[in-house]
Amino acid sequence: MMKTLLLFLIVTFNVAITSQALPFEWKADLDSVEKSGFYDIYLPPDLTACLNERFSDIRLYDAQGTEVPYLQKAEVFESHRKTFIEYGIVSKEHLTGKTVLVLENPEKTRINNINLRIRNADVRKKVLVSGSEDQKDWYLIKDTFYLQSIFSHKETYELKIINFPLSDYRYYKIEISDRESPPIDIQAAGYYDRHTQNGKFSPVEEPSVTQIDSVPDKRTYVYINFERQQYIDRLVFDLKGPRYYLRQATLYELKKVKIKRRKARIRKVRIKTMTLQSNEVAIMDLHKLAGKKLLLQIDNHDNPPLTVQKVTGFQLNQYLTAYLEKDQVYSVRFGNPNIVHPVYDLAYFKNKIPERVPMVRIQEKQKIHRIMHQVTAILSTNKSLIWAAILVVMLLLGFLTLRMVNEMSPS
Repeated sequence: MMKTLLLFLIVTFNVAITSQALPFEWKADLDSVEKSGFYDIYLPPDLTACLNERFSDIRLYDAQGTEVPYLQKAEVFESHRKTFIEYGIVSKEHLTGKTVLVLENPEKTRINNINLRIRNADVRKKVLVSGSEDQKDWYLIKDTFYLQSIFSHKETYELKIINFPLSDYRYYKIEISDRESPPIDIQAAGYYDRHTQNGKFSPVEEPSVTQIDSVPDKRTYVYINFERQQYIDRLVFDLKGPRYYLRQATLYELKKVKIKRRKARIRKVRIKTMTLQSNEVAIMDLHKLAGKKLLLQIDNHDNPPLTVQKVTGFQLNQYLTAYLEKDQVYSVRFGNPNIVHPVYDLAYFKNKIPERVPMVRIQEKQKIHRIMHQVTAILSTNKSLIWAAILVVMLLLGFLTLRMVNEMSPS
């Protein structure tokens, strides 16, 4: 009887202790990966809708239940990149008293500069630039100027820009004087291509849309209701109206506010104002709005109201980046507003992870067993019960220890 009681109390003690790590509400398995390496684990909007606003309540586990470190990242609206594109070097000669570099611009692109990548050298060199269509007849583009202070404190090379009037020759000849010093080492020549890349979005669940046109107010009220809170980075409005229109529209979030000894009231929280204009797609960027009930207010003035036919919400794609092993089973658990971000060593090695890695998707989410969730939730919130269990176990262990000592003592 005593052993049974002891076993029961120890189990109760263990449950009380482990319940302090609050449970998760959801779980989902990952698709398998073909080879070991780093992967971006895509988090769909129906999963992120179950997370807290910090996205801190998600963990990755392997088949043995061991927590797997990850990095959290998200797409951005726009990213700007600068890529160095080399020109083909037709020839590079070190002649008597000068270096002659001939470059080809095969597409005859209109350019007004050339970037030279030169190995560090603290010298001053005279330069001349000319252009040609056939490498026989050369025409002056830029007369004598100087390259100087050709060195970098961070790299073993320096990029020097040669600016000149806009031109579209097929060939460019750069002549560098070597009369006063030995030649410099030109490693490459080209230009920087600057381009903008748009972030990737995924649609959130479709909301219900209710429109009310108020003649006295000269306004249209569009109520946008999601079934559950969504994290929205962009709203797109499908509008129908006269051939030409230009209207101001303001988006509000409708929040319940509890006032002491009064019924809850709905408060309008202004989010953003935009212009609705004919012949333009009505897009509103929001930057992770956590919303469930929204209101779009359109000022019509003396014009006929617009019709909002559809509202589509989008979320910038969210990912977990982690090292996954081939043939290993992984799952995520998530959904707990009280859990903070984990602290992993992996955060210190971001620069060791390739910029682009394969993507793996998460399977359909499942609700974690309700009964176990309720039991552990009760225990985790009832601290007095936990401490009572600890105290009982300690007293019982003390009693049993004393009894064993008495039994072992000679009578």
